[in-house]
Amino acid sequence: MSRQKRLQDLTIKDNFMFGAVMSIEENCIAFLEMVLGFPIEKVVVSKERSMIYHPEYKGVWLDIYAKDEKHTHYNVEMQTRRQADLGKRSRYYHSQIDMECQEDTCAKLRDGNKTIFLSTRGKNKEQMPRSLVKFLKFVEADLVESEQDFGDELVKQFQDSIREIKASREMGERYMLFEELLKEERQEGLAQGRQENAREYILEFLADKGEVSGELKEALCKLNSEEELKRLFKLAIKAESTEAFQKIVEETVNKLRSKEN
Repeated sequence: MSRQKRLQDLTIKDNFMFGAVMSIEENCIAFLEMVLGFPIEKVVVSKERSMIYHPEYKGVWLDIYAKDEKHTHYNVEMQTRRQADLGKRSRYYHSQIDMECQEDTCAKLRDGNKTIFLSTRGKNKEQMPRSLVKFLKFVEADLVESEQDFGDELVKQFQDSIREIKASREMGERYMLFEELLKEERQEGLAQGRQENAREYILEFLADKGEVSGELKEALCKLNSEEELKRLFKLAIKAESTEAFQKIVEETVNKLRSKEN
Protein backbone atom coordinates (compact mmCIF):
# COMPACT_ATOMS: atom_id res chain seq x y z
CA MET A 1 0.00 0.00 0.00
CA SER A 2 1.26 3.51 -0.78
CA ARG A 3 2.17 5.75 2.13
CA GLN A 4 -0.34 8.45 2.89
CA LYS A 5 1.02 11.85 1.94
CA ARG A 6 1.48 14.52 4.57
CA LEU A 7 0.28 18.05 3.91
CA GLN A 8 3.96 19.03 3.60
CA ASP A 9 4.40 16.53 0.74
CA LEU A 10 1.68 17.99 -1.47
CA THR A 11 2.18 19.99 -4.65
CA ILE A 12 -0.28 21.93 -6.80
CA LYS A 13 -1.17 18.72 -8.69
CA ASP A 14 -2.64 17.14 -5.53
CA ASN A 15 -6.37 17.73 -5.41
CA PHE A 16 -6.45 19.05 -1.86
CA MET A 17 -3.67 21.57 -2.49
CA PHE A 18 -5.11 22.65 -5.83
CA GLY A 19 -8.47 23.24 -4.18
CA ALA A 20 -6.90 25.14 -1.28
CA VAL A 21 -4.85 27.37 -3.60
CA MET A 22 -7.71 28.11 -5.98
CA SER A 23 -10.16 28.85 -3.18
CA ILE A 24 -8.11 32.01 -2.55
CA GLU A 25 -9.90 34.51 -4.76
CA GLU A 26 -6.84 36.40 -6.06
CA ASN A 27 -5.32 33.08 -7.12
CA CYS A 28 -8.53 32.03 -8.85
CA ILE A 29 -8.72 35.35 -10.71
CA ALA A 30 -5.08 35.16 -11.81
CA PHE A 31 -5.52 31.56 -13.01
CA LEU A 32 -8.70 32.31 -14.97
CA GLU A 33 -7.17 35.40 -16.56
CA MET A 34 -4.14 33.38 -17.65
CA VAL A 35 -6.27 30.63 -19.20
CA LEU A 36 -8.98 32.81 -20.74
CA GLY A 37 -6.82 35.70 -21.88
CA PHE A 38 -9.03 38.56 -20.67
CA PRO A 39 -9.17 40.57 -17.42
CA ILE A 40 -11.59 39.66 -14.66
CA GLU A 41 -12.32 42.30 -12.06
CA LYS A 42 -13.65 40.05 -9.33
CA VAL A 43 -14.70 36.46 -8.65
CA VAL A 44 -16.58 34.97 -5.74
CA VAL A 45 -15.43 31.46 -4.89
CA SER A 46 -18.20 29.30 -3.48
CA LYS A 47 -16.45 27.81 -0.46
CA GLU A 48 -19.62 25.88 0.41
CA ARG A 49 -19.25 23.88 -2.81
CA SER A 50 -15.47 23.51 -2.76
CA MET A 51 -13.42 21.03 -0.74
CA ILE A 52 -16.47 19.32 0.76
CA TYR A 53 -17.90 15.89 1.46
CA HIS A 54 -21.07 15.51 -0.61
CA PRO A 55 -23.58 13.54 1.51
CA GLU A 56 -26.02 12.80 -1.32
CA TYR A 57 -23.43 11.15 -3.58
CA LYS A 58 -21.23 10.02 -0.66
CA GLY A 59 -18.10 11.42 -2.20
CA VAL A 60 -15.41 13.99 -1.54
CA TRP A 61 -15.49 16.94 -3.91
CA LEU A 62 -12.58 19.30 -4.51
CA ASP A 63 -13.91 21.32 -7.42
CA ILE A 64 -13.67 25.09 -7.40
CA TYR A 65 -16.91 26.90 -8.27
CA ALA A 66 -16.72 30.63 -8.89
CA LYS A 67 -18.56 33.44 -10.64
CA ASP A 68 -17.33 36.82 -11.81
CA GLU A 69 -18.83 40.32 -11.88
CA LYS A 70 -20.55 39.53 -15.20
CA HIS A 71 -22.26 36.47 -13.65
CA THR A 72 -20.15 34.07 -15.70
CA HIS A 73 -19.79 30.81 -13.79
CA TYR A 74 -16.61 28.75 -13.63
CA ASN A 75 -15.79 25.24 -12.45
CA VAL A 76 -12.11 24.35 -12.08
CA GLU A 77 -10.66 20.95 -11.16
CA MET A 78 -7.36 19.07 -11.28
CA GLN A 79 -7.00 15.66 -12.98
CA THR A 80 -3.77 13.69 -12.60
CA ARG A 81 -4.88 10.47 -14.32
CA ARG A 82 -6.26 9.68 -17.75
CA GLN A 83 -10.05 9.88 -17.77
CA ALA A 84 -11.94 8.21 -20.60
CA ASP A 85 -15.17 10.00 -19.72
CA LEU A 86 -13.97 13.63 -19.71
CA GLY A 87 -16.74 14.61 -22.12
CA LYS A 88 -19.44 13.22 -19.85
CA ARG A 89 -17.80 14.73 -16.77
CA SER A 90 -17.68 18.19 -18.36
CA ARG A 91 -21.37 17.97 -19.34
CA TYR A 92 -22.18 17.02 -15.76
CA TYR A 93 -20.29 20.04 -14.40
CA HIS A 94 -22.06 22.33 -16.86
CA SER A 95 -25.40 20.98 -15.61
CA GLN A 96 -24.36 21.64 -12.00
CA ILE A 97 -23.55 25.25 -12.88
CA ASP A 98 -26.85 25.63 -14.75
CA MET A 99 -28.75 24.62 -11.62
CA GLU A 100 -27.71 27.93 -9.99
CA CYS A 101 -29.00 30.14 -12.83
CA GLN A 102 -32.38 31.82 -12.71
CA GLU A 103 -34.86 30.18 -15.06
CA ASP A 104 -36.34 32.24 -17.88
CA THR A 105 -38.80 30.22 -19.98
CA CYS A 106 -38.94 32.96 -22.64
CA ALA A 107 -35.20 33.04 -23.25
CA LYS A 108 -33.78 31.64 -26.49
CA LEU A 109 -31.09 29.02 -25.95
CA ARG A 110 -27.67 30.38 -26.77
CA ASP A 111 -25.68 27.85 -24.79
CA GLY A 112 -22.36 29.67 -24.52
CA ASN A 113 -20.80 26.80 -22.55
CA LYS A 114 -17.08 26.30 -23.03
CA THR A 115 -14.80 23.56 -21.73
CA ILE A 116 -11.04 24.06 -21.68
CA PHE A 117 -8.60 21.20 -21.02
CA LEU A 118 -5.02 22.03 -20.05
CA SER A 119 -2.44 19.28 -20.47
CA THR A 120 1.14 19.12 -19.19
CA ARG A 121 1.86 16.75 -22.11
CA GLY A 122 1.01 19.29 -24.80
CA LYS A 123 3.36 19.58 -27.79
CA ASN A 124 2.51 23.09 -29.02
CA LYS A 125 4.12 25.20 -26.28
CA GLU A 126 5.44 27.67 -28.89
CA GLN A 127 1.84 28.63 -29.63
CA MET A 128 0.88 29.05 -25.97
CA PRO A 129 1.36 32.07 -23.68
CA ARG A 130 4.65 31.91 -21.79
CA SER A 131 2.90 32.16 -18.41
CA LEU A 132 0.68 29.17 -19.21
CA VAL A 133 3.68 27.05 -20.23
CA LYS A 134 5.46 27.97 -16.98
CA PHE A 135 2.36 27.09 -14.97
CA LEU A 136 2.03 23.67 -16.61
CA LYS A 137 5.71 22.94 -15.90
CA PHE A 138 5.02 23.89 -12.28
CA VAL A 139 2.06 21.47 -12.21
CA GLU A 140 4.17 18.63 -13.62
CA ALA A 141 7.06 19.18 -11.17
CA ASP A 142 7.70 16.92 -8.20
CA LEU A 143 7.94 18.29 -4.64
CA VAL A 144 11.57 19.45 -4.85
CA GLU A 145 11.25 20.81 -8.40
CA SER A 146 8.03 22.64 -7.56
CA GLU A 147 9.90 24.85 -5.06
CA GLN A 148 12.45 26.15 -7.57
CA ASP A 149 12.32 29.53 -9.32
CA PHE A 150 10.23 29.26 -12.49
CA GLY A 151 10.78 32.90 -13.43
CA ASP A 152 7.05 33.60 -13.44
CA GLU A 153 5.05 35.88 -11.13
CA LEU A 154 1.91 33.73 -11.14
CA VAL A 155 3.83 30.57 -10.24
CA LYS A 156 5.57 32.51 -7.45
CA GLN A 157 2.15 33.64 -6.19
CA PHE A 158 0.98 30.02 -6.07
CA GLN A 159 4.21 28.93 -4.37
CA ASP A 160 3.72 31.57 -1.66
CA SER A 161 0.11 30.40 -1.14
CA ILE A 162 1.25 26.78 -0.84
CA ARG A 163 3.81 27.71 1.82
CA GLU A 164 1.13 29.55 3.80
CA ILE A 165 -1.28 26.62 3.49
CA LYS A 166 1.35 24.16 4.70
CA ALA A 167 2.12 26.41 7.68
CA SER A 168 -1.57 26.77 8.61
CA ARG A 169 -2.79 24.68 11.53
CA GLU A 170 -6.39 25.01 10.30
CA MET A 171 -5.47 23.69 6.84
CA GLY A 172 -3.57 20.83 8.46
CA GLU A 173 -6.73 19.84 10.34
CA ARG A 174 -8.82 20.15 7.18
CA TYR A 175 -6.39 17.92 5.31
CA MET A 176 -6.56 15.28 8.05
CA LEU A 177 -10.37 15.37 7.84
CA PHE A 178 -10.20 15.16 4.06
CA GLU A 179 -7.95 12.08 4.23
CA GLU A 180 -10.29 10.40 6.73
CA LEU A 181 -13.28 11.03 4.46
CA LEU A 182 -11.37 9.63 1.48
CA LYS A 183 -10.44 6.56 3.48
CA GLU A 184 -14.07 5.99 4.45
CA GLU A 185 -15.13 6.52 0.84
CA ARG A 186 -12.62 3.93 -0.41
CA GLN A 187 -13.69 1.41 2.22
CA GLU A 188 -17.34 1.96 1.37
CA GLY A 189 -16.53 1.57 -2.32
CA LEU A 190 -14.77 -1.74 -1.66
CA ALA A 191 -17.74 -2.99 0.39
CA GLN A 192 -20.17 -1.98 -2.36
CA GLY A 193 -17.99 -3.77 -4.90
CA ARG A 194 -18.05 -6.98 -2.86
CA GLN A 195 -21.83 -6.73 -2.50
CA GLU A 196 -22.27 -6.23 -6.24
CA ASN A 197 -20.02 -9.23 -6.97
CA ALA A 198 -22.04 -11.38 -4.58
CA ARG A 199 -25.29 -10.40 -6.35
CA GLU A 200 -23.77 -11.23 -9.74
CA TYR A 201 -22.56 -14.65 -8.57
CA ILE A 202 -25.99 -15.42 -7.13
CA LEU A 203 -27.70 -14.51 -10.40
CA GLU A 204 -25.20 -16.58 -12.41
CA PHE A 205 -25.98 -19.71 -10.38
CA LEU A 206 -29.73 -19.09 -10.60
CA ALA A 207 -29.64 -18.62 -14.38
CA ASP A 208 -28.98 -22.37 -14.74
CA LYS A 209 -32.06 -23.20 -12.66
CA GLY A 210 -34.68 -21.17 -14.48
CA GLU A 211 -35.67 -17.68 -15.49
CA VAL A 212 -34.64 -14.97 -13.03
CA SER A 213 -37.55 -12.58 -12.52
CA GLY A 214 -37.25 -8.81 -12.26
CA GLU A 215 -38.82 -9.04 -8.79
CA LEU A 216 -35.97 -11.30 -7.64
CA LYS A 217 -33.32 -8.95 -9.01
CA GLU A 218 -35.05 -6.01 -7.33
CA ALA A 219 -35.21 -7.87 -4.00
CA LEU A 220 -31.49 -8.67 -4.17
CA CYS A 221 -30.69 -5.00 -4.82
CA LYS A 222 -32.45 -4.09 -1.58
CA LEU A 223 -29.97 -6.19 0.40
CA ASN A 224 -26.87 -4.23 1.42
CA SER A 225 -25.63 -6.64 4.07
CA GLU A 226 -22.48 -8.50 3.04
CA GLU A 227 -23.23 -11.19 5.60
CA GLU A 228 -26.74 -11.81 4.26
CA LEU A 229 -25.55 -11.86 0.65
CA LYS A 230 -22.89 -14.46 1.51
CA ARG A 231 -25.55 -16.59 3.20
CA LEU A 232 -27.85 -16.24 0.20
CA PHE A 233 -25.03 -17.13 -2.15
CA LYS A 234 -24.65 -20.50 -0.38
CA LEU A 235 -28.41 -21.02 -0.51
CA ALA A 236 -28.51 -20.14 -4.23
CA ILE A 237 -26.15 -23.05 -4.94
CA LYS A 238 -28.48 -25.46 -3.14
CA ALA A 239 -31.77 -23.97 -4.36
CA GLU A 240 -34.02 -26.29 -6.39
CA SER A 241 -35.53 -23.45 -8.43
CA THR A 242 -35.44 -19.68 -8.86
CA GLU A 243 -38.99 -19.49 -7.47
CA ALA A 244 -37.99 -21.22 -4.24
CA PHE A 245 -34.95 -18.98 -3.88
CA GLN A 246 -37.02 -15.85 -4.53
CA LYS A 247 -39.20 -16.68 -1.53
CA ILE A 248 -36.07 -16.95 0.65
CA VAL A 249 -34.82 -13.55 -0.55
CA GLU A 250 -38.19 -11.89 0.04
CA GLU A 251 -38.34 -13.36 3.55
CA THR A 252 -34.83 -12.04 4.23
CA VAL A 253 -35.75 -8.54 3.04
CA ASN A 254 -38.89 -8.53 5.21
CA LYS A 255 -36.95 -9.69 8.29
CA LEU A 256 -34.37 -6.94 7.85
CA ARG A 257 -37.10 -4.35 7.43
CA SER A 258 -38.86 -5.47 10.59
CA LYS A 259 -35.57 -5.18 12.53
CA GLU A 260 -35.06 -1.61 11.25
CA ASN A 261 -38.57 -0.67 12.35
